[in-house]
Amino acid sequence: MPTQNETFLPGLGERLKEERKRLALSQEEFAERAGVKRLAQLQYEKEIREPRTSYLAALGAMGVSLGYVLFGKEPSDRTLAPEATRRIEKKIFDLIDEYAATQCNGVLSSDERFVLFEVMRAHCIQAELNGRNSEEEAVTFIPKSA
Repeated sequence: MPTQNETFLPGLGERLKEERKRLALSQEEFAERAGVKRLAQLQYEKEIREPRTSYLAALGAMGVSLGYVLFGKEPSDRTLAPEATRRIEKKIFDLIDEYAATQCNGVLSSDERFVLFEVMRAHCIQAELNGRNSEEEAVTFIPKSA
């Protein structure tokens, strides 16, 4: 029986399925492009199994909205000024570098960096659009050292 996914919001599997259908791909085609077997894709969509970072990175490269799939954040038609977006992106790069240096012995794969960046960027831009402090929001993604 599927267990409730504690890392992501409930509905991850359904949102993943919606994105697959939006791209007009079968489970098998979607799985192949994402580098997994159809069974793994089925398990992700049923929330039986949690996706790996490499899978999420492949989804981002396919044009899947990671912010939506992982957290249920709908893409917004509103956009930030380029300067604000650049400021947010720079802060996120700095936080990821700091996290890699202090928590991962300096080792964080490009796939892991990509997924962290995409998710943090989507979340922080949405926060900024909603009048919240995006820098404070970005810091919440980085686990504190024990």
